[in-house]
Amino acid sequence: MTMPASGETRVEQLYEEILLATSPDRLRVRLASTYAESLLVIAEKGNQVKEIGEELDSLVNDVYAASPDLEMFLSNPAIHRRRKVKMINDAIVGHCSPLLEDFLKLLCKHDRLDLLRLIAIHYQALRDKVAKRVRILVESAVPLDAAQLDRLRGMLVKSMSEEPILINRVKPELLGGLLLHVGDTVFDATVRHRLDALRTQFLARGSHEIQTRRDSFSSNR
Repeated sequence: MTMPASGETRVEQLYEEILLATSPDRLRVRLASTYAESLLVIAEKGNQVKEIGEELDSLVNDVYAASPDLEMFLSNPAIHRRRKVKMINDAIVGHCSPLLEDFLKLLCKHDRLDLLRLIAIHYQALRDKVAKRVRILVESAVPLDAAQLDRLRGMLVKSMSEEPILINRVKPELLGGLLLHVGDTVFDATVRHRLDALRTQFLARGSHEIQTRRDSFSSNR
């Protein structure tokens, strides 16, 4: 499956997912993971796994994107829970499943609404793990078209046990080539990397020649 990015916010969200396991904010990640796992278990019992995943995705990538003040309001620890519950009732209830409504109110009760983005990321990661999918961030100097992404996916399929889902992010400073992020492993096949490698070799060679000349001069004195 190829999933081209549909906006910088979504790319950043997916990139966060890829780096989730190595996030420096371990406590928040663990809490988000616990909530996501609990939500997934309940969703599985009600046969709502896909529905809840889509609703979470829509909430953090569509609703929050259209109403950033809503996210700031719900995530602000200085705002009383009663006001947040009222906001959830006014802005969200009726537009999603009762399960997600209850989940949001649970997060509110424990002052964890600020974790919603991380929870959505981890929930999707759990779904991918069950379905044996792996998201791979492909950074390139220019956008890759569908044919290029399909060729890359075909190459990756041969060496992976999971189904690769490719997310392309443009990074002009790479100059050319590709930078692949698979979990916390980075595969660098960029022009920038090759230039840096050549520069390192050149500097090392120059230092070696200088040292050789010094040694030769010293021995001839």
